[in-house]
Parts: sequence; C-alpha cells; structure tokens
Amino acid sequence: MSLKDRIIQTAARHPGLLDQDIAFDIVFVMHVSAKGWILEKICRRVAEASGLTYSFVYSERNDSITAPIPRARAYFFAHYAIYASALAVHPQLHGASLFVWFTHPDFGKGIGLDDLVYALQQADLVFTANAQHASALMVMGVPRTNIRTIYGGADPALFRARPRGNGKVAFVGAYYERKQPEQMLALMRAMPDVPFLLIGPADSSVQNKELLWSNYSRFAELRALPNLEIVEGDYEDYPRYFAGIDVFVSLSSLEGGPIALIEAMMVNAVPVVTRTGFAEELVRHGENGFLVSLDAVTAEIVPLVRQALAFTGDVSRGTEAWSWAAFGAGISQAMRFPLKGRFELDFGRQHRAARRYLREGWELPETLGAWQFAPRATLLLPLQPGQSLQSLALQLQTGTIFEAGTITVRLLLNDQPLATTELQIGHRCELALSHLPPDILQPVNRLSIEVLTPPNLLIGDVPRLLRLNHINGETQPIDGRPRLRRASGAVLAVHQEAEDDATATEFLFMAGEPAEDLPAFGWNEAEPNGTWSNQAEASVVIPIAPSLKGKIRVVVNGRVYEPVRTRNTSLAITLSDGRSDATGEFKVDGSQQDFTVDYENRGGRRMIQVLIALNDISSPSELGIDAADRRRLGFMLSSITLSTLA
Repeated sequence: MSLKDRIIQTAARHPGLLDQDIAFDIVFVMHVSAKGWILEKICRRVAEASGLTYSFVYSERNDSITAPIPRARAYFFAHYAIYASALAVHPQLHGASLFVWFTHPDFGKGIGLDDLVYALQQADLVFTANAQHASALMVMGVPRTNIRTIYGGADPALFRARPRGNGKVAFVGAYYERKQPEQMLALMRAMPDVPFLLIGPADSSVQNKELLWSNYSRFAELRALPNLEIVEGDYEDYPRYFAGIDVFVSLSSLEGGPIALIEAMMVNAVPVVTRTGFAEELVRHGENGFLVSLDAVTAEIVPLVRQALAFTGDVSRGTEAWSWAAFGAGISQAMRFPLKGRFELDFGRQHRAARRYLREGWELPETLGAWQFAPRATLLLPLQPGQSLQSLALQLQTGTIFEAGTITVRLLLNDQPLATTELQIGHRCELALSHLPPDILQPVNRLSIEVLTPPNLLIGDVPRLLRLNHINGETQPIDGRPRLRRASGAVLAVHQEAEDDATATEFLFMAGEPAEDLPAFGWNEAEPNGTWSNQAEASVVIPIAPSLKGKIRVVVNGRVYEPVRTRNTSLAITLSDGRSDATGEFKVDGSQQDFTVDYENRGGRRMIQVLIALNDISSPSELGIDAADRRRLGFMLSSITLSTLA
C-alpha cells in the first residue's frame, strides 16, 4: 500500500478533538538528531514568539513518531519526511491544524514525489525557507494559498556590524557532503596567502555526531592546511568568531538558507555564495555580495573571493528584517490564520475553520456546524496587523431542548458585553453586529456566546444549545485617526426563521450517537468515527422530518475499507420508501467523502430506507493485514444528512 493510501486510511480513523482533550496549543515534532542544531532552533524561535502553550517531541525514527504525542490543537513538523510518515500512522494528527517547515527538497528520505505532494496538500500551511522552494512546491501541486515564505534568521543584538579589515575568509556550518568539502579544500589551497576560518559545531552541542567535521574522509588534510584555522564551538560562541571575518563563503550544492549567510551579512562580512536556498533572494551580485554558479570551478571562485576582500560597501544595511524575532513573529502570526478584509468561516466538519478558531464549549463539528454544549462557548477572531474589526454576522441554529419558547443570548468580545437578545427555539438566526467598539479590539479577539437561560429550563444531560454554522465579517485598515467611542456600544440586528423546507436533518452513526438505535441490518458495532457494514448489502431506516417535502437530497458521508477499494470495488446507494426509490452509483478512492443521491418523496412518506451495496467485502484477516481481526469490513457510515431541494 502506498504512503498516500495509508494516510487516507489513517485520516478516516481520527477521533476528533474536543477542547477538554487539549494538553497544548501546539506541539513541535522533529527527529532526535535535530537536537542542538538549526531545525530545533527554528522551532524554538517559533514557539517563543507564538505566545501559545507548547511542547517538543523528539522521535528516533522518521517513519513514525516513537515518543508519546500529546493532544494538541496544532502540530509543527520540523521536516517534511517525519511529517508525511506520521500522517500515515497517527490518527490524532488529522483532527488538528498541521504546519510543516520545508527547508529543502531531499528525496533520499524514501518518500516518493506523489506521496510527498499529497501529504503536503493535507497541511494547513507549509513554510519554506526561500521563494524558489515555494515556487517548486506550487509546480508540484501544493496550493499557493497553503505556502508561506519567511526569511530568517539571526539575532542582530549578537551579530553586530563592524568595519572589515583583517582579511579573514570563513566557512560556517556542520559537515555534509552537500557543503562541497572537496571544493572548499581546493579553494583554500589555491589561495595560500589568504587566512581561512572553518566554524563548525562542537561535539557537545549536537545530538547527531555525523555533523562533526571529523567525519570528513580528508579531515587530516584539511586540518594540516597552514592557512586554515578550525574552531568547533557552541552556537553561543559564534558571534565572537564572526566578529573576526571579512568574507563568508558557502559552496553548497543544496541549501534552504543558509542561515549563516544572514549572520555573516549582519556582521558586515561580504558573502560569496552558490545560487542555492535564499542566496539569490538576499544577495545582489556585485552590490552586497557575490553569487557563484553551482558548476563553477575553483579558478572561477578565486576571483570572486578576492573581489569580496576588496569590497568597500556596507552589506549589513537592512538585515535587521531577517532577525529571529521577525522570523518567529511572522510564522506565529500566520499560524493564527488572521482575518483581513471580507471573510467567511464555515464550521462544518469538512471545513478547517472549526479546528482553527473554535475553543472551549463546543462539541465536535458535524456536517452543518458545531453545537454549543456549555453555557458559555468561545472562538477566536485573530486580525491581520493594522486591521480593525468593523462588522460581524453569526448564523446560528437554536436547539429544541428548552422548555421555554425563547432563550436569552449574550455576545461578548474580549469579555466585554456587546449585546443581549432573545432567540426563538428551533429557529435559524442571524446575529449581525456593527459599530464594534475599537477600544476593546485586540490582535487576537475572543468572541463568546453566552446562553443565559436558567439550567432548570433545559431538557437532557448534555444540552445542544446553539449550533454555529457560519460567520462572515469585514475588517478595515486602521487609519491612525482618533475614533469617537459610541456611548451605546455595538449595534445588533437579529433575523430569525422557523424550521422550514430548507432545513437539513443529520443522523450520526458514531458510538454513543442516537442514530445507533435506528432500525438497521448488516452492521458491526459503532466506533468513534462511524459504523462498518459487514454485509454486501447493509441498510438503515431513518425518519423524514415533516419539514422535508417534495424533492429531498440525501448525503451519505463515509468511506470504503481501503484494501477492498484497490480491487475495483463499486458502491451503490439506494433510497426507498416502499413506493418510489432512487439509486446512485459511485467510484471510490478510500477517502472520507460525501455521496449524494436525490430522491422525490411523492407520497409524503415519513420513513426512508438507505441501502448501501458493495460488490466486494473482506476482513483484515483474509487480506493478511491483521490475523486476529476477523470482522468483515465494507463501508464505514459516518452520517446521513437530509435536506429539501429548492
């Protein structure tokens, strides 16, 4: 089975994520070999800038995460190799926001191009070190909207600009073959009159000992060069070493950065670097450094190094924009998915807004939205810097569990009351807010919905108070002019509609849901994500609400057992009320998806049978996947939704 197929199969098993399950806002995941080196540093900077609760997980393998993974709202992977493999093994990842740092392409990790692209398409955001790699990902098929390029970084307080003049040339970094050590050795031999410095990591500073320069097969020759000084130290000592160099040279064949280029330019060392990573985006040849072709020979590189030694310009100007602080702030801001201009957010389970913005007080999202079960439920509304929230409209569905005919609802923004209103039970409602007080707005705003109806007016143990379906709003740039504060605060407009022909009815087939009790044939026991059919034809009878008349759309959400899918399985769904029926035939790919069949309820029937037929069904034991699992598995039914067609 391909990695893509295993990711699809694992995604269908994710249990969902309730706020009370959360241990951290974000968890950073990386291979243990990244400890003490640049990938861990990148994650540390992002974590510190985020203002979120966070944890770090180090895995000893790339094909699965060997350490326990805390439940989190988001996961940040330091390398795409461990990310792609983890998606195929750990279901809980698929219920959270996913972020990936893409430093540079390396297909030596055992991941095929198609599998990698599919995995990256599942990520909420992929961060690249340079624009070239961002363009490559787009060509490969990763959506442009899911890619961000952020340069970084170095600390300008540590790497301070100073005048050049001692004539020293430096190589900086750990040992990799892609650093072109043979070319470095040849260059130093070709320039015996120039003092060189090689700055590498100390043994105590890195977990992965393969990064040490002593692994280079010709290290003895390197160390014997009379014009080379080798220093191996902790990163905290690097600013002191950088302070003594005039020229920085990087001859790598592949880079994401290199970060050392930014550090060098900050201290006013002239760069001579190959056209890799972000070199061409930061270095303007002949203006603030020199670019080297990847196929350049030593005789072509020597003149460039001598030009750099003679260069008199200031190459540190503007480098503060590439600081670690700016880098961390840029990534953490993007991970909040800030709102700008006109925006729309849907909170059905097929959309990502629920996991990005919903916080405490909500049940797992269903097809149409997320139900509020607590008297107070909260969601986040982060704003793009320089923006102010002007208007907001919430589309809600009130529950039918109240004994009273109306409920009292209050809206708060950052714990400041905005408006209070009465809503009819069993109604679709739109709450439109305008003239939001600008003095209470923050970069990340907490919008709270409070149901003030006394608890003794509720029926049932776990109430479904309101369902949040959709939010739309608008932000505008802050113009800097003083704003008059409205004495009356925000303005609320309320529109309500009773349940009518457009209202959908949803039945969930997960463990513990009421749909478990419907008349059914051919099913296994319900699981957290749905119920597997165990017969070639499995059926369930569901009620039709009186509001559903005429033409009805039935949406069956689920997936075919993945190993069965590979054997040219066909799926048919038939709807029947005893007088009329309708059938839909579908191709299947193993992913969780909606299967739609339209049906006309000519006789105004109150019950309908949904029959799900597969031409192939098997068990994990028969397929050699799990000898102990003899269950027959065909179609996992997660939900059925009915709505009246216009």
